[in-house]
Amino acid sequence: MNRSILRRLPACIGLVGAAFLIWLAVPRTFASIMLAVSKPAYEQINNPALPLADIAQLKDRLLRVIDWVDEREVQTRLGYVELALASRAENEAERQNHLALAETAFENAIAHSPMDPFSWARLCYIRLQTGGAEDGTAMEALSTSLVTGPYERSLAISQIEYAAILWDQLSEDDQKTIEEKVRWIETLERRDLIALAKQNPKTMTLVIRAMADGDIDRFTRFIVQLNK
Repeated sequence: MNRSILRRLPACIGLVGAAFLIWLAVPRTFASIMLAVSKPAYEQINNPALPLADIAQLKDRLLRVIDWVDEREVQTRLGYVELALASRAENEAERQNHLALAETAFENAIAHSPMDPFSWARLCYIRLQTGGAEDGTAMEALSTSLVTGPYERSLAISQIEYAAILWDQLSEDDQKTIEEKVRWIETLERRDLIALAKQNPKTMTLVIRAMADGDIDRFTRFIVQLNK
């Protein structure tokens, strides 16, 4: 009897192991499917026509799958969802609550991917609205974004915009980086840079000063375009 049990023991262990793997795989598979299903709504997160109920449902789905799939991706999506909810808040208290949740989500995403310049930039954006311009935390986030994303074309305009607000807090190296970024992005996204320059006196001063320190012919052409 004992020999029979011993002969069957490996098979039993294998069966238990297989059952355990299936138990782990089912919720992960379900979570991946739910994440994929929610992607269309996520891609429309900044669309004003997206119903608030859809955003709330998206947030619920993300919270349900967070323990089973790539947490960095889910936390990043949660951050953008909370920013969308903050933009639709009915009062300042509600808005600040969503901003705080967004900040936590991006901090969690950064914990999994410290070299993500986009999350650092979003963190700077949030902190500029929650007191980070005064306590130095917005500047720290921007500085890290500059280090981790020196040539991110889609991020450059935002980095320059935030730098204009935080200019006096930036180190000389960061200021130099921003001025070089202005001259670089002018060759790629001139219209966006001009729009940014016209946004307010701080951005105008930063952009013109940076361009003036570069090639004089480029600067002259830029000023012509700026005045149109």
